[in-house]
Amino acid sequence: MKKIHSYYFLCVLTAAVLTTACQDETEQFADSTSTQGIKVMSDLSTNADSRTTYTIGESSVTCAWAEGDTIALFSSSQTTPVLYVAKTSGSATEFEALGEGISATDGETVYAWYPYQSSASNTYPSVRLPNIREQYYNGGEMPSDLDFIYASAQVSDGELHFGFSHLFAFLHLRIAADWMSGYLGVQVGTSASVEFPAYTNGATYDLTTDSITRIGNTHANCYVDSVDVAANEVLDCYVAIRPLSAGTTIKFSKLESSTSAEVALSSTLETDLLAGHVYKVNLGIEDENERDILIEFYNATGGDNWTKNENWCTDASLDTWYGVTTTNGLVIGLNLYNNNLTGEIPESIGGLTNLTTLSLYWNNLTGEIPESIGDLSNLTYLDFYSNALTGEIPETIGNLSNLKELYLDGNKLSGEIPESIGNLSNLHALNLSENELTGEIPEFIWNMSKLILLGLGGNLTGEISEFIGNLTKLEALYIFNSDLTGEIPEAICSLSDLRYIYLYGNNLTGEIPESIGDLKNLKYLYLQGNNLSGEIPASICDLPNLINLWLYSNELEGEIPEQIGNLSALKRLYLQNNDLTGNLPTSMATLKSLTAINLLNNKLSGVVPTEIINCDWWATLGYSKILTQQDGYGLTLPGDDEEEGTNSTGGSISVMPKEEW
Repeated sequence: MKKIHSYYFLCVLTAAVLTTACQDETEQFADSTSTQGIKVMSDLSTNADSRTTYTIGESSVTCAWAEGDTIALFSSSQTTPVLYVAKTSGSATEFEALGEGISATDGETVYAWYPYQSSASNTYPSVRLPNIREQYYNGGEMPSDLDFIYASAQVSDGELHFGFSHLFAFLHLRIAADWMSGYLGVQVGTSASVEFPAYTNGATYDLTTDSITRIGNTHANCYVDSVDVAANEVLDCYVAIRPLSAGTTIKFSKLESSTSAEVALSSTLETDLLAGHVYKVNLGIEDENERDILIEFYNATGGDNWTKNENWCTDASLDTWYGVTTTNGLVIGLNLYNNNLTGEIPESIGGLTNLTTLSLYWNNLTGEIPESIGDLSNLTYLDFYSNALTGEIPETIGNLSNLKELYLDGNKLSGEIPESIGNLSNLHALNLSENELTGEIPEFIWNMSKLILLGLGGNLTGEISEFIGNLTKLEALYIFNSDLTGEIPEAICSLSDLRYIYLYGNNLTGEIPESIGDLKNLKYLYLQGNNLSGEIPASICDLPNLINLWLYSNELEGEIPEQIGNLSALKRLYLQNNDLTGNLPTSMATLKSLTAINLLNNKLSGVVPTEIINCDWWATLGYSKILTQQDGYGLTLPGDDEEEGTNSTGGSISVMPKEEW
């Protein structure tokens, strides 16, 4: 098998505007007559969807009958087909029977279909379907022999008036010649249980139950002969397909052989794919509309002053524009982080519907997040971190069903967290911290079971729910500088993958759970700036990977646990501004990784143990942030009455690097 580079392609599926007179995605074929027996007539002056002769405009498909077109009729009393042919071409025509016309009484139901194919399978109530398993390049024309339509009507006063319905929808594939070079054609498959009728397994359609029988193919092949492919040419192909529902994924593969294909492009339908409608798909062709949208984005965000703007607004291919990634000619990535973008994100950004990545963090963007952001249904990564965006988070963001990472932290967003975010069932990372959000944490947050990172903050109120235990994959919890109350729920300590806990700057009360020692992967524990009370649990010393332990500015009491020396990875220990008592545990001398310490303004007392004074970190860090305590308390060095130090509130906090999780 020929090896194809592993690409992830996306396509635009846009419904063509169809001029139609429809019944349930149908077209009306009214009033027909036969010169023999029951009258059958047709009038297409209403510009119905598609039939035998196609005039394809920029955004519409119209049709007309062609002389000699053959339709077939049968009924429960006439179980073999009776054929009728169009006498003239045009939108209106008369039909006449080939041989004897159908015999039916008033009130009897008669069924009709087009195109007719001679087959033993055509026995009431089933008819043989066209073969859409194997389709061929048709010189850019719509394949009329695949446009199966059907109808039923009751005889009334010797006349039949049929309203025909389409069975298939069509994909209009626009294929770049170089995209097809070396391949036999394109294979179209779906994620749904929709299959493709083929001659080889005798697929039939039951007109009375609207069901297909004897199908066994989950894809269709559209073959393109090499003689049809010219350099720099765009091939227009039409592929018949059963109607599909929104949310279905369509896959396009390059055919290496009649039995071998490798997926080159896939896309999820935003809307239903309806029978009788035509949907355009670009394969390997740049979308000019995307170029226009990018130019508008450039102008709206001060592109001339960007740090880097190579090739923007030139005739060069889009994949050479700085920060733009294309696949199959379509824009799938816009990565302009830390690039001095200013101004507002234009509403037109929603037109880049193939985007999987939109990364604009560390810029100076202002204004609101556009509502059209919800149109980017293929997005998996959205990052607006550290800008100056204002207003509320749009509800439309909940439309991004494929989103895995959402970073809106470090802005000035206000209002409550929208309920629609609960629709983002594939989210692995949600960071809304460092904003001005209000209200309580929505209950749906605790049901987002795929979350690895959860960041909230601003002016949020209420308590952290015990249901946080549902987030079993969580590695990073950032809910800081807010107004949360209540106790730290025990359920947090069941999240065995947690490495980062940032709950500082709230109004949390109660004791630190003893079960905190169960979090063996924990690296950073930031609980400073709350109203926590009780003793530091001894189990906290069972965290072998703990690097930073910041518990300062609470109401903690009791002694520093003797086992603290077990924290072999500990680098920064900040316990200042509490009510801790007793002396320093001798085991602190074994903290060989320690690079920063602050124990000021507690109620510690006694002579610092000689083992600590002689350890490596004491020689480096000294005692300026250790000895001075609250009035009436203090630590001393051997042989001294008292030494004073300088108070401090600690150092800076680094958030978990995204690449780590």
